[in-house]
Amino acid sequence: FSDMYQPEGVVVTIDGVVYQNVADGVCTVDGVYEISNKNGMFWFANEVNANGNNFSGKTVKLANNIDLESAAWTPVGQTGATQFHGTFDGQNKTINGLTINASESYSGNYATGMFGWVETGAVIKNIVLDGAAINGYHYVGAIAGYVSGSAKIEGCEVKNSAIVADPNKKDTAGEFNGDKVGGIVGFTNSSNVINSNKVSATTIKG
Repeated sequence: FSDMYQPEGVVVTIDGVVYQNVADGVCTVDGVYEISNKNGMFWFANEVNANGNNFSGKTVKLANNIDLESAAWTPVGQTGATQFHGTFDGQNKTINGLTINASESYSGNYATGMFGWVETGAVIKNIVLDGAAINGYHYVGAIAGYVSGSAKIEGCEVKNSAIVADPNKKDTAGEFNGDKVGGIVGFTNSSNVINSNKVSATTIKG
C-alpha cells in the first residue's frame, strides 16, 4: 500500500482492513507497521533513534526482501531514551547489504548491530541478514549488540557476513575495546532469550 503513491496520512479501508500510509515504504495495516523498501527501513531507524518512538506495544513487519545497498546504517536504539520495545518480525524476508562502521556518534554504550541495545519488552524475530558488514567497538552482533532483561531474539539467520569488534577503535572515553562479539548477539546478561537462530558462512572477529 505504501508503494502505491498514496499521500502520507491517507487512511483507506479495503474489505474491512484499515490501511494508512506513513512514509515512503511504510504503511500500517490494522495498526501493524509494514516496511516494504530501503527508505522504509531508514525511516524506522530514524523514528527510534531521532524521534524517540520505542514502538512499545506495536509490531513492525517486513513486507518484502530489502536491499540496503551498503548505505551506512545506524543501529536501532542505544541506552536511555532510544531503545526499541516493540516486536520486529522479519517474516523470514532477507535484508541484504546491512553496513555499519561504528563511530563515536553512537550514544550510550555503542552497542552495534541492526539493533543496538535491546531491553525488556522487545521481540526481534525471523530476520534473515545476508552479506552484512559490521564493524564496531564492543557489544557487536549482526542482529543486536546488547540484549538485556527479557528481550527475545528468535528465529533469525545471518549468512555470508563479516562481524568485527575492532580493538583498534576507541570509544569517547578513550578506551580500546574489541570484546563481546557474536554472530547473532554480541552480549546478553539474561538466559533463555536467544533461541532458534542460525549463523553460516560468516567471519566473527574480536
